[in-house]
Amino acid sequence: VDTLTTYLAPSGSAVPQLTVAMSQVEMPAPKDCAATALYISLSVAPGLGTSRQFTFFKNGSPTSLACSISNGTTSCQASDSITLSWGDLISIEVSSSGLAASGAVRFTWTCS
Repeated sequence: VDTLTTYLAPSGSAVPQLTVAMSQVEMPAPKDCAATALYISLSVAPGLGTSRQFTFFKNGSPTSLACSISNGTTSCQASDSITLSWGDLISIEVSSSGLAASGAVRFTWTCS
């Protein structure tokens, strides 16, 4: 992903595509829960002077469950939690600053 914003389904791993809209990947929350422990791992670090921001979205709006990976690092973990209700539409936004290197994204989060 190069200086653009795209969205990921909130499950599994993916290589972000430049043309993905939120509506193409949103999934319903599986139950009422607290979403926590968002962990992101990249196959390739963003590169010197660049970063990637990952934000959990609920019903089309950004939440505080987010983390950022910059320079030569390849992972981050969000420390916040949010409340989900069964059926809330959820997705993960990926945005980049600078010309971040492309690669696979692996992620997990907990719904408890």
